Amino acid sequence: MARRKRTRTEAAAQAKVARAIRSGRLTPQPCEVCGHTPAVAHHDSYDRPLDVRWLCRRHHRLHHNEVDHPTYEAQAASNVARWQPRLTELLPLVQRLARAGVTQKETARLLGVAQTTVSEWLHRYGR
Repeated sequence: MARRKRTRTEAAAQAKVARAIRSGRLTPQPCEVCGHTPAVAHHDSYDRPLDVRWLCRRHHRLHHNEVDHPTYEAQAASNVARWQPRLTELLPLVQRLARAGVTQKETARLLGVAQTTVSEWLHRYGR
């Protein structure tokens, strides 16, 4: 599938974000849905070039494939709800492993959960 050509306004907004990141005025954040890094800057409006939402590639693609997808924002909440019963017993262990320097990938493998779930827990509840 061919990519559509960017408009001049889109290109200018994306260039402003890139300059702001390089200058330190804007700091990249984890994905606002799942907490994954790296995330890309998404513009809801190109008229406000530095007003961006940080989305990982997957959620950025989902957002553009299905504009205003109703379950898009609820995905992170549903992941937490699904794991809530085990969260109280697993969270202290996940936090201890993170402090000990164990990678999120290895922690996920040990616990039998997705790496994004571990990332989300640490993002939401801290190390």
